[in-house]
Amino acid sequence: MAVLGSLFVCGCATTSPRPTHYPSTASHWNGIDSVEFLQEFRLEDYARLVVEPLDTSTAALPPKDENTYEPVVNVLKKTDSTVLAQLQRVLKGKLVVSDQKPDSTSPESTLLLRGKVADIHPGSQAARYWGGFGAGAAWVKINGEIADAKTARVLLRFEQQRVGSMGMFGGSYNGLLTDCVVEIGSDIGRLLVLCKTR
Repeated sequence: MAVLGSLFVCGCATTSPRPTHYPSTASHWNGIDSVEFLQEFRLEDYARLVVEPLDTSTAALPPKDENTYEPVVNVLKKTDSTVLAQLQRVLKGKLVVSDQKPDSTSPESTLLLRGKVADIHPGSQAARYWGGFGAGAAWVKINGEIADAKTARVLLRFEQQRVGSMGMFGGSYNGLLTDCVVEIGSDIGRLLVLCKTR
């Protein structure tokens, strides 16, 4: 049993290598739903990541008279700061992460993160409480791209969705949706870390 446990842990720790040719597309790459590698790049060649405001204009909102409307709007308003905080945490010591655009005369060694909240769904708190097993799940989906600030070339595109279905008394709408955004922010940071030279 101990041997099986060790094998399981080792299996979880392995990562899929970066592609050997570009462009290249990968599904479920190291926990990321979809990654399109357009240009080869090394994280070590960059010193800064600028996080541009995420587009939330196309994310469908619940009807205003529903109790899920306000939590969804509040989470969308905080999405930029939530993603920024997670990227700063994951990339600490590797990149300076900021939401301040680089000076147009000196964009060298800077990556840009652009994206949008493609989907946000609060699910059903009652279904989560009474149903369980994933019933009434909430989710957030963010699509984005990483570009070189100096050349404006897009280096990679990604798509990531996180689902929340657990919480006290079915989990609050605000709490589960925020957790989804937190996890996506961490996922984006991890994606960049995996672009380091090994």
